[in-house]
Amino acid sequence: MISLQLSRIFDEMALMLEYKEENFFKINAYRQAARILRNIKDLERFISEDRLEELPGIGKNLREKILEFYRTGRIGEYEKLREEIPLIIFDLLKIPGIGVKTAKQIYETYRPNTLDEVESLAKAHKLKEIPGIGSKTEQQILVGIASAREWQEKITISLYSRNQTEILEFIKSLPGVEKVSSTGSLRLKEEIIPYYHFLIIFNGSKEKFTELMGNFGFKLLDQNDGLLFLAPEGYKVKIDFATFNSWGNKLFLTTGPENFVKAIGVLDKSYSDEEMIFQSIGLPYVEPELRTAEGLLEFLKEADTDDLITASDIKGDLHVHSQHSDGINSIKDLALAAQKLGYEYISVNDHSKSLTVAKGLDEERLLAQIAEIEALNRELEGITVLKGIEVDILKDGSLDLPDKLLAQLDVVVASVHTGFKLPKEEQTARIIEAIKNEHVDIIGHPTGRLLGRREQYDVDVEEIIAQAAKYSTALEINSSPERLDLNDEYVSHARREGVLIAINTDAHDTNRLANDLQFGVTVARKALLTKKDVLNAKDLKSLKKFLRRK
Repeated sequence: MISLQLSRIFDEMALMLEYKEENFFKINAYRQAARILRNIKDLERFISEDRLEELPGIGKNLREKILEFYRTGRIGEYEKLREEIPLIIFDLLKIPGIGVKTAKQIYETYRPNTLDEVESLAKAHKLKEIPGIGSKTEQQILVGIASAREWQEKITISLYSRNQTEILEFIKSLPGVEKVSSTGSLRLKEEIIPYYHFLIIFNGSKEKFTELMGNFGFKLLDQNDGLLFLAPEGYKVKIDFATFNSWGNKLFLTTGPENFVKAIGVLDKSYSDEEMIFQSIGLPYVEPELRTAEGLLEFLKEADTDDLITASDIKGDLHVHSQHSDGINSIKDLALAAQKLGYEYISVNDHSKSLTVAKGLDEERLLAQIAEIEALNRELEGITVLKGIEVDILKDGSLDLPDKLLAQLDVVVASVHTGFKLPKEEQTARIIEAIKNEHVDIIGHPTGRLLGRREQYDVDVEEIIAQAAKYSTALEINSSPERLDLNDEYVSHARREGVLIAINTDAHDTNRLANDLQFGVTVARKALLTKKDVLNAKDLKSLKKFLRRK
């Protein structure tokens, strides 16, 4: 997808310009453009209709770069910068906790060429000799190198959700393939998978199938348990085989997870359909993504999976961004898109002033936005736009905007966007301060993780949940597939403690508003949430009652 390719290129250009200590505003322009493009799914339409400059932050210079890439598949300035910057810098920047300044210091001091050399320097305690890098940072770099290597072998849901259908259709198109289904962690909709996993019925030998895959550049890596291939693009594909008679058994067993399979027990005969297995033991069919749920079988003794939350139960989104900060669409466009989805309401929660990279709103701009929303609500019918903010939780636990202004809003989402490395006690305390604030309704992406890019910050999530229960503050499942924060384990704990969960998209455009909710709903279902557990499954009247609770 061209928008994702350009987003990556502009991100790298920002990093390279920062390495060269170029103008801050130029660096920030590329970084902002990367954020915008990451959320655009129909960039080709903007190009063909000559509407690129309608996108926030895309001026003449960036427009020319986008068109250059669209026409030629390359950007000259990007390639020139890549020649000037040592390759090891890009590897160093993949390590959690290493920024451009630290990467540059390491390179200019020791001139390493590989991560192995950097690791050796850290183990020999050479890095801490560099000004600004102490023993603690040196240890963090060692941990980060190990983490970066581990992530290289994994595929996040953000990636596989875009690619799995295309790969499945490719396998389905191969001569002799009579049936195909996803299976394993791919079918379970896990956050992270080791490979794309498929079960097939193939009219031929495994050797013949290997030959077919080889014709398309797939290299056989292992054949001891099914067939494991390396695709030309670098990802792995595992293939298991079944017959028509054994299809149900094989699909059930390869899907897993192991503890669920063991709980069901030994299958006494062959089943051609997986649903027949559940019928044979008197259980309702359990959707694959629910089979990892903690306490599922106990839940099924008293309830049914039909009781679990679904996307159709959601009445509105309580965390979206407009072009007032780093979103793409106007508030009206977001409202109309929400109405098209069948929502009763939508809350606009742009960033607050301290998050300058996202054009955060100060007091004056927020007041203007409030007036715009009030006018829009007088104009629109069938959808209510709620006045909101995603206010930054500062390091001391105070909020980025004054209480008297927050009091004028309908929905206040409070989130951490800086200070990720605070000690556990301080990180936990700052979030609890926000939970206690009478104007805060929801804590956004409570652990701060980015799948495959940043681990959650060091925080006592159980204490956060306990305080959220005490002060009647909702916690968010951020449905962005890059986040999925809170995860299902934490959400399950929050459910048991009586904490309401808001399933929000954090969408920065109408496409993500429509498409990302499914990921958060899957997390909620894995945590066995029902409608009563979900804040934005409430109708507008009931929601407003909650918003007045403090």
